[in-house]
Amino acid sequence: MRRPFRQLGHVAALVVCAQAGRAQIVRDLAVSPFVKDYKVDFAIPDAPAFKLLDVDESAILRPQTVRDVSAAFDAFRGQSGSFVVPKQIGVEFSPALIIGSRYLKVSDYATQRFLYATRLSAATSRDTLNRGQLAAGIRFSMKDEQDLRAKGADGTDTAVTRMTKAMLTVYSAARNHSGPPPAPIVLNDDEKKLLEALSDSIKSYWADHYWNANSVEIAFAGRASTVDSLGHDPKFDSFGAWGTYANGIGGWGQFLLGAKVGTARDSAGKFHPSNTLAARLYIGSNALKAFVEVQNAIDSKTDAQWLGNSGVELKLASIGWITTSAGVASTPSGDKPHLISSFKFKTGIPGLP
Repeated sequence: MRRPFRQLGHVAALVVCAQAGRAQIVRDLAVSPFVKDYKVDFAIPDAPAFKLLDVDESAILRPQTVRDVSAAFDAFRGQSGSFVVPKQIGVEFSPALIIGSRYLKVSDYATQRFLYATRLSAATSRDTLNRGQLAAGIRFSMKDEQDLRAKGADGTDTAVTRMTKAMLTVYSAARNHSGPPPAPIVLNDDEKKLLEALSDSIKSYWADHYWNANSVEIAFAGRASTVDSLGHDPKFDSFGAWGTYANGIGGWGQFLLGAKVGTARDSAGKFHPSNTLAARLYIGSNALKAFVEVQNAIDSKTDAQWLGNSGVELKLASIGWITTSAGVASTPSGDKPHLISSFKFKTGIPGLP
């Protein structure tokens, strides 16, 4: 079990160090056919494996557009209150999207969306006694109206079509001063800057107007606990399945309704149901939004019987996302409400070669 813990840390480090490439929606007098040119920086949700580590007491699993690879980090504060190496690390990735990312075309992506939107996740954690946990999960997107990659740039939206035509006009002007074929198109500095600005504007527009588009996801994950941080003597102790529906409200909000069903081992070693129903409302924009949520345990001996929570989600340009929240929750027995809080940093690879 030692190797999975170590390898997961290596993958997370690669994610943090990855650099974005310049993707362009129009190339050489034509709309780009490649999926890699249509990525939009939407918020990064918790992966199912990360969620099963109980990084916070909220049970809802937020749906979001698939990424090649993303990572999440939590538990940054030590017992003295100082910042420490995060105790919880999760990674999620789409195997099919990673394998085919370089030459994958929009037409192929659109016809096999279920395959490319299937993601695997893994996560590790250690508690105050330095005991380890290892979780693995899988997520499926049943519906995703946010994903520009499934639509390309032709006729998806009048504003997108208008900016795409403007990019084609720049290339036409470059062809005129570069000479007829087979002479290559040579762009001057002003034309390069204009093309980059238009391409960025398309993605920025899409993020601002479709961050709250409708989506439906389901996910499954299992967790094992160990006697130490090296993964010795693992024992299965939890399983969860999630279903979440997200619905946009105008251009300013998004409503989520989610359910979790599963089983978890209590402190006495017995398995009990772990079923909850939750609702969340986001208000804001893609780059900055606030949320409030409520949660109730339908049948659970391990989850809070009720929860009220609120927080903020903030985009850090070219780095990742921060999600912070605070609220009140009851104990699994339903009494003694207590304060809860969470601070997570999430990052993804903006573009693979």
